[in-house]
Parts: sequence; structure tokens; C-alpha cells
Amino acid sequence: MSITDIYIENIRCIENVELRPHEKFNFLSGPNGSGKSSFLEAVYLLGMARSFRTKNVKKIISDNKEECRVLAQYVDHAGTENRLGISKNRDSSTIIRLNQETLKTASLLARILPVRILSQESFTLIDGPSKERRQFIDWLGFHVEHRFNETWASVQRLIKQRNSLLRQGSSLNRAELGIWDAELSLQGEALTELRRRVFLSYMENAMPLLERLLPDIKIKLGFYQGWPESIGLEQSLSDNIERDVNLGYTHGSPNRADFHIRVGDKLASDCLSRGQKKLLVYALTLAQIITFSELKDDDKAPSIILIDDIGAELDEHNCHLLIDTLDGSCSQVFITGTEPIVPETSLEKSSYKMFHVEQGSVTPA
Repeated sequence: MSITDIYIENIRCIENVELRPHEKFNFLSGPNGSGKSSFLEAVYLLGMARSFRTKNVKKIISDNKEECRVLAQYVDHAGTENRLGISKNRDSSTIIRLNQETLKTASLLARILPVRILSQESFTLIDGPSKERRQFIDWLGFHVEHRFNETWASVQRLIKQRNSLLRQGSSLNRAELGIWDAELSLQGEALTELRRRVFLSYMENAMPLLERLLPDIKIKLGFYQGWPESIGLEQSLSDNIERDVNLGYTHGSPNRADFHIRVGDKLASDCLSRGQKKLLVYALTLAQIITFSELKDDDKAPSIILIDDIGAELDEHNCHLLIDTLDGSCSQVFITGTEPIVPETSLEKSSYKMFHVEQGSVTPA
């Protein structure tokens, strides 16, 4: 699956750009502020219906413009050409169309065009709260497990209801809470089993990539379900009910799930350099993409990979090593850098295109 044509209008400094990208690698270079990240932002918007840089839609739209648009033609896994487009208005309204039909939710868009971004914000996977890593695994579950989305939604609803009861404090009806706990335990353990299954498949791809990109560092990954492994969820909820009543919310639950990233007995966030963290994020995300591709059903497709400012914190050797590794991902890749990126790797010249970005304009290099 790949984008064959893309048209971008009124995304930050990009007034209008039309591009025919390569189905494999696309290298975009130019000075800071030229529009490289804005181009990636437009592709991300097409696949996720939001920006990876801001939650404020008004910041995405070019100054003095009321609307931004991204339109693309892509070829799906079956070789069928499709037209996909998204527009956002300053009033925050969004219109998404697939082959002239309006899509009702952005979640449908995410299934059509899975996009992963590697940028400065990606460090939160290592340095950020457990929510970042939980969402990282849940992205895989959402795309490869049929029951995941429904089970996940049930768990969120049940925890919300349980928290509402907990906030009643001394007037809490313990019998009613027990009913909700029984259902939460059933759905929560089902969700945990789906997460664990996805994580084990993920580990099979993550460890070889970690060894290749960080050969001198022994990274250990471990799944944490959100409550003690030695007991079931219902028992854990019962054992900690007084604490939860005092807190006013459910502490030990699937909503506290995480996966630990360690070097020896230390957290990776505490002992790795910026460059090492960047390689670690790349390895973890590439493993996610490869796992997605391996576990996908026939109606799924490989991801589109976006890498912003590849040269930051990475030397030339590691840049080339990363590109070589990406070559095996079976995905379409867009990579930006301030200097022209010379892919002196194992890439064939027929497997990439190079572009120059200047003042919001993107031209072949």
C-alpha cells in the first residue's frame, strides 16, 4: 500500500503542493522553517485526522485561511486505486471522504491509512508516562485483534461507572460495586489477554531490532498488566477497595497497564543518551510496524512511516543503518533532514526519490 499522489493546501507555510511520491523511500531536505515538518504533518493528518504537533487545529491552518485540505490517491493491498481526502475548518469541523463517500468517524480513517510518526515528540515513549506506552501497544491491538476495540471500550465504560460509585464515599453501596467489579474483572482480564498476546508477538520483532540498532546495550522489555500478576483482577479490586474509595478512582486496573523498558536494573529513560534514546524509539516503532504487517488480516495494509529530522542526535553511520533497517519494513517512508540526505546504503537508486523543500514549496531534487 502506498500514496501515489498527494495534494496539500493551506497547511502552515504550505499554500499548495502537489507531489507524486515514491512507493518506498522519499527524502525531503531543506532549511529549518521551510515546511518539511508541515509536509509530514499533512500526511499524518490524512491518516489520523489530527496533528502530531498540536491539539489546536487553528495552528495547522495557514494564516488568513479558513480551511486546510489534504487529498491523496493511494493503492491498497489489492492493487485498487482509491481517493482519500480530509479538510479541517477553523471552527474545528472536519470532513473526511473516501472515494466520494463521507466517513463518519476518524477511527475508520485510521484503519484505511495506518500512519506512524517518529519525531522529537516520540521520546515520550521512553520518558513519558505509562499512558504513552499503553497506547503504543493498544495501537497494535486495535489493528490486529478483532475483539480489541469492543473490549477496550467496555473496560473504559466499566471503569468510568466504578469511579462514579467510588466518589460516593461513605454512602457507597458495596453490593452494587461488587456487581460492577465482577463485570470489570471479566472484561479487564479479556483485554489484558489480548494485550499480552500482541505484546508477545511484538517482542519477537523488537528484540532483533534492538540488537541491531543498539548492539552494545542490553535492553529488556516487560509487560505489566496494571495489577499484581499473582492474583486476578476481581481479587485485586476487592483487596484495594478502601484505597480506591479514598482516592475516588480505580488505581489497579487495565488502565494502569504498561511495558517496562530497562537497561539492566535501570529504566532506559534514566541511563541512555539522546542519540541512544532516538535509536531505541526507532527500533521499538519499527518492531510495531513489522508486527502489524505480520499479524494483519487481508483487509489491512502496511503502515506509512514518517521520520522528522533524521539527522538530529544520529551520526551518519546510524542514519544509514536505520535506512537499511527501514528497507525491510515493506512500508512507504517519508524522511526529512536539514541537509540533503544521501542514501549511501544498500538502497537501489530505483527505490527512492529526493525532494527539496523551500518556503513551503516541494520540488524534485
